[in-house]
Amino acid sequence: MEISDYKYNLMVSANAIKGLQNVIGNLQLAKQTREGPPGNNPNYNKNVAWEIEQKAELEYENSINRLRCCEIIPLNWVPPFEKLKKMVNK
Repeated sequence: MEISDYKYNLMVSANAIKGLQNVIGNLQLAKQTREGPPGNNPNYNKNVAWEIEQKAELEYENSINRLRCCEIIPLNWVPPFEKLKKMVNK
C-alpha cells in the first residue's frame, strides 16, 4: 500500500468514525423524542423516533461499510447497532 492510499483510507476511516458519532447522536435524539410530551397524536413521538432510528441504522451501515473497505480499524472494535441502541437507551 502506498502512502497516498494509506492517507485516503485513514481519512475515510475518520469520516466513518464521525458517522458513528452521528449514529449515537441520532439515537439519543430518538430517545428524547420518544420520551417527550405527547401532542394531539400520542403515536406521533413514537413514529418520529422510529424514523430517526431508521436514519441512524442507515448511517451505521454506511460507516461500517467504510471501515470494512479501509481495513485500518478492526470491525470488532465497533459494537453492533442493537448494542449501541441499548447503551443509549439505558
